[in-house]
Amino acid sequence: MFDTIDPEALAEPRVGEPVAAEDVRRLPRLAAGAGLHAVLEMVEVDVPGVVDDSGLLEVVAGTERAVAALHAIQARALAELDARRAAEQRAAAAATPVGRRPVGRFTGDEVAARLRMAPAAGDARVEESVRLVHDLPQTLRLLSLGEIDRGRATAVVRATAGLDADQARAVDAAVAERAPSLPRARLRRLVAAVVVAVDTADAETRAERAAADTSVGCTPDEDAMATLTAHAPAAEVLEVMQAMDAGADAARAAGATEGAGRLRWSVLLGWARGTAGGGTGRVPSSPRVQVNVAATTLIGLDDAPAELVGYGPVPAGLARRLAADATWRRVLVDPATGVAVGADPGRLPAGATPVTNLEPPEPPGPYRPGAALARLVRLRHPTCCAPGCPRAATRCDLDHVLRYPVGPTCLGNLRPLCRRHHRMKHETAWTYRVLPGGAVRWTTPTSAQHDVVPEPLLPHPDVGPVARATSSPVAASDTPTAGAAWTDTRDTARLAAALRRRHHAPRPTDPSARQARRPTSHPPSDRTARSSPARLAPIRRPRVVSSGRCRRWSV
Repeated sequence: MFDTIDPEALAEPRVGEPVAAEDVRRLPRLAAGAGLHAVLEMVEVDVPGVVDDSGLLEVVAGTERAVAALHAIQARALAELDARRAAEQRAAAAATPVGRRPVGRFTGDEVAARLRMAPAAGDARVEESVRLVHDLPQTLRLLSLGEIDRGRATAVVRATAGLDADQARAVDAAVAERAPSLPRARLRRLVAAVVVAVDTADAETRAERAAADTSVGCTPDEDAMATLTAHAPAAEVLEVMQAMDAGADAARAAGATEGAGRLRWSVLLGWARGTAGGGTGRVPSSPRVQVNVAATTLIGLDDAPAELVGYGPVPAGLARRLAADATWRRVLVDPATGVAVGADPGRLPAGATPVTNLEPPEPPGPYRPGAALARLVRLRHPTCCAPGCPRAATRCDLDHVLRYPVGPTCLGNLRPLCRRHHRMKHETAWTYRVLPGGAVRWTTPTSAQHDVVPEPLLPHPDVGPVARATSSPVAASDTPTAGAAWTDTRDTARLAAALRRRHHAPRPTDPSARQARRPTSHPPSDRTARSSPARLAPIRRPRVVSSGRCRRWSV
């Protein structure tokens, strides 16, 4: 996979050519280690004309891989130090007379003193290292190879904090293949979905326990400023953010010229002072928070994770509680990719599937898309289509891939871009085009290419529940079969009634009791197509998605 290199055999930089041209080109193929370090130290990055732009980017990427490998070495050293202190603690506890308090481990304090950091930071560093070494071997391996950075490794550690060792290893193995290709935000979303899938029984309990630990704090900053923080349930935080965004938009429409951050703060300050919107605009009384959830999950046929738009995967129980007081809209998704292909009201227009050879119609239609088309574009691409950008599509512009009127206003020629990346496309040498299947391929000013694949509406964890070591595993015969998935659910009213009956009925707390309540077959219905489990091809997910907004849901 990686090349080896003899540091002594490296050629000296030659004057007059972008150099060490052969050495810089080899950086992506060098394993993190002495050879990579040797090449990085030899490249004269600060001498004009020695390394071209593409080479500088490879130096940056190579340095990141080298730093990641060093973090892996540090994690192993910290885990070993903690193991030694634990052994010393056990020996001291065995020798401690009855009635005397045993000594503590205090590894984090020892590390903090050496690294000049706070004791709490030292504890966190040690705990993260121990988890990586003992519970997340695949993540540690990727870190050692430099295929992920420490930030992504930390995201996996934090997302699996509530799992036991066996469940953590199951999550670790499930996300290892995709982790190197995902930015931190999308990796966190993937890990969260897999965590809910492997620990279905306790995911909702953990969410309820975490909600009880809601906190608000204030931290002083420079220049007479301070930072206000809130740690609260995601749905409530998003509701507050939606209200502040709406108030800021109203203020801007009324002529306010301040930046978005200042306008949002004015709304929040207005609430504190009793003047909604801070005198800058009217705040809607019912902010919308959207949740995407499979129809089969809503009515209790499975406990697959749902998607809280703007946050990520949430337990099925939370989605059902939000759905009980909401309006719904049906969305149809592609069974292979999970990407939206149609939504109420109306159907997907004929010929409006993603294409690569866009021929403008006669005439090309209006410049601005209608509400239904704009909504479907944003459902198909939930975030900005620029590499690594997590900005929600609802806060993005809709860009014509081919400039209007050469490119028509249609589904295949529209993609959401946040204002920053919209400007980047039109004001710099960055370009992008649409690939078969709807993916976007960006080309940078150095001719590097980066593909952005549309995200599915719902999490798609390819892993099932993993029983905790202290609990009894559920028998395979108690688990619903693949044939229990509804393949067509057009009667939304029927789903709503079933959901509300389920929501108001007592829900058993024992996981085995919940499993027993799930039907292993569907009641007869002339409106629902069924497939025999013996003839049903493997599927990853129910194909019908309901999406809602608190107080005013719509999918």
